Order: sequence, then structure tokens, then C-alpha cells
Amino acid sequence: MRRLLSLAVAGIGIALMLSACGLGDVGGGRQVGVTLDEYHVKLSQEATSAGKLTFNVHNGGRDKHEFVVIKTDLDPAGLPQEGSKIKEDASGVEHVGELDGVDAGKDRTLTMDLKAGTYVFICNIPDHAHQGMVARFTVQ
Repeated sequence: MRRLLSLAVAGIGIALMLSACGLGDVGGGRQVGVTLDEYHVKLSQEATSAGKLTFNVHNGGRDKHEFVVIKTDLDPAGLPQEGSKIKEDASGVEHVGELDGVDAGKDRTLTMDLKAGTYVFICNIPDHAHQGMVARFTVQ
């Protein structure tokens, strides 16, 4: 019994040391919650510091949605359009990553290493961004 208690204390000590060294979350870095629905992109926070980020995306809507990450200094309302979608490869727009489809009621994650700048998250299914599925995010 004494040996088991010693092992438990040692395990807790190692876990505390790792978290103090900044290795407590070696998987996905910092977490940002994203909820998609008709027709919003809601974020748990609007800014963070540069580095590895994991976006925990939940589709709380009835329809399938996308989570597209673009880097741009353009105003989200003035993003270049191509038909009923945002032109992801337009001048002044850099496509950074995406979850191509998140089914209704489902959760998905996307982990990226983001540099400082302004990002815009959109659902680029036809007409969804135009109906309000756009959110600005700042990385410092």
C-alpha cells in the first residue's frame, strides 16, 4: 500500500512539473471554440497570441456547414465574391485551412499554427457567408 501511495505521489509530481514547463498540453496547443449554425459563426474568443491553435468546431445548426480560415486585411463585408461564394484565392486573401464539411449536430477539430495577423472564418457553402456566417479573428 505504501509503495502504491509513493507511485501516485510521484506521478502527480511529474504531471505538475510537465505543466509548469509548458508541456501540459502537448497535443493541440490552445483551444478555441467555434459554433456554426444558420447563419452565424460564434467564437469563444476573438483574439489570441500566435502559435499552435486547435479549433473545436461544433455545428449546432440543421444544415451542413464549412469552417474556412482565410488571412486577410480586407473588411469581411468587402471580401471578393465569385458568384454566391467568397473567392478564397483572390488578391489580398490567403486560404489557410478548412474543414470541408461539418454535418449538423457534429463536432470536428482543426489544428493550425497561425502567425500574427487578421483572419476571417467563413462558411463558404453558397450564400452562407452572405447570410452572416463570417467572423473576424485576430492573432497577435
